[in-house]
Amino acid sequence: MVIATGYIEARSEPAADGTWAEADTVAWLSVLTIVAFVVIGALHGLVQHRRRAREQRRVRHADQQYLSTGPG
Repeated sequence: MVIATGYIEARSEPAADGTWAEADTVAWLSVLTIVAFVVIGALHGLVQHRRRAREQRRVRHADQQYLSTGPG
């Protein structure tokens, strides 16, 4: 984000009134970056939840098999 902002800043000139014309571009870049982090975080959470649920099912199944065989 900082690198992209620096790149945009270095290659743009201020407008005649002294404002920075690319401010909107940087604002949208910031919003898109935040949205990307939120989406990636949500996907990561979903994957971790599925992995944990699958591992719990596997252990539960192994426990049931062990208990159903009886002692030695």
